[in-house]
Parts: sequence; C-alpha cells; structure tokens
Amino acid sequence: MQNYEERKIHIPGFSLALKVWHPEKPNPVLCLHGKLDNAASFDFLAPLMPDRQLVAVDYPGTGFSSHYPAGVMPHWKNDALLMLHLTKALKWERFDIIAHSLGSLLATTMAIAQPQRVGKLIFLDILGPKVNFIEQAITNIQQDAARYLSYNPQQRILFTDRIAAIHERMNIGSISYQAAEALVARGTIKNKEGWHWTFDKRLHCVGSTLPFEDELRAMLQAIEAPVCLIRAKQGVAYPEEVFQARMRAIKHCTLYEIEGGHHVHMDGPVPVVKIIDHILIN
Repeated sequence: MQNYEERKIHIPGFSLALKVWHPEKPNPVLCLHGKLDNAASFDFLAPLMPDRQLVAVDYPGTGFSSHYPAGVMPHWKNDALLMLHLTKALKWERFDIIAHSLGSLLATTMAIAQPQRVGKLIFLDILGPKVNFIEQAITNIQQDAARYLSYNPQQRILFTDRIAAIHERMNIGSISYQAAEALVARGTIKNKEGWHWTFDKRLHCVGSTLPFEDELRAMLQAIEAPVCLIRAKQGVAYPEEVFQARMRAIKHCTLYEIEGGHHVHMDGPVPVVKIIDHILIN
C-alpha cells in the first residue's frame, strides 16, 4: 500500500515533484538526494520515521520535476535557491534537512543563506566532494563544456526492459537491487523503442561547478546549525588530514560511522534512522 503522497509545487520557472510522508506531522524535514538520483532515494528511510513529516523532492531534471530551459546549464547552487523557493511555497517557517551526497552542498547553501529557518543538518555519507578537483579543474571545464554543447534530449541510451536499467544503476553506484529498483521506477520511461532514463543529461555537467577546498571550508565554517555526519565505512573516502580539517571547520558537528556503502540510507536504513531519530529529538 502506498504510504506517501505525491505532490506538485509550482515555483517561478519550475514544477517540482514531491513525495510526502506523514503530512499531518509537525516539524518538517526536507530530504535532498544525490546527483542523478531522485526522491525515491528516501523510500526506505522515510517510512521508518512516523513522527515527522518528511518531504523528498525531485530536483529540476530528475524524477517527475520539470527540466531546466533549453540552453541553460543546471547548477547545484541554483537548485539550493530553488529549494528555498519550495520551502517558502510550503509555508515552512523552520525545518530540518537530511541530505545525501550532492544534496549536502544544497543543504549547506540553504543553511548559510537563511540560517534562521534551518534547524539541524544531517549529511549522509558526504562531507564535500572528493579532493582531486583542483588537479582536474581544467579537464572538468573541458568535459562539461563538451557535454553541454553536445546535449540532445532526443538521444537516449535504451534498455530492453526496466530490469536492464536496474542492473546498470547497480553497476554505476554499487547499490543494492532494491535501491536501484526504486530509483529506476521514478527515473525511467518506456517508449516504442524501449526503456530510457528521464533525467536531464545536462546534470552530468557538475564537475566544473564543485567548490575547491578553500571555498568548501569557508562554507562549512559559515554553518551555524548543528551538523550530524553519518559516515558509511565503505562509502566516500577522503585523505584523513582533509577529512579532519573539514570536520574542524564546522562549528557544531557530530560524527557517526556505520557499516555500509554510499547509499547506506537505502541499503541499510534501520541504523541510519536510529541515529537520525536521536539527533532530531535531542
């Protein structure tokens, strides 16, 4: 039985699709997914938190949300500002955020922009991007420009069925079948040739937009809200000195380490929820 509500919220320029769990509950939580994922990223976590209203959003170009206009390059900072538009449309005066992967950069930007509205931040297996972006900066610009200029929404990789798409997603992200199945169900469509992903391919153009280390640490240092980092032991790896320096940059940060990979909130949600419940209650 479906235990959530589907909603569409219209903000300037976009129609954003939401999955809403426990809408009658107070103290809302905004759930922000990672790169090329969608709101189904929280399908296994949200039902385990019956005491809070959880709203998972498809960013522009993912899931059931509208895409960026033709000729426009998507950008995660713009997505962050669109999320503030969304929370304003929802009439939330104050809210917490659970953010996975790229979603943590959106959450950080939101917390800096409107600190009076953001309560607590929970980062799922991420504390900024990997550390090779300075070395790869020029290559990333060249690659993103090539992807952007060659963008053709009619050119799609086709799959014979959804099962094939699920297995591709498992191979890309090293995630479980159930996690890939949820993301594929919300992120693919069938036409007469076969199944294909519906996400905006311009969303691949992210490498050249990610912050360098000095900008990232300045952003982390500007966060006033309490931060909880749930780090997966088999998830994103950082050099220890970089990780510790980023941790020190945050004024109020609590670290938890658990078994699992980068999508641990999908593959093993129970221990993740236990930590989140503890953080949000205290």
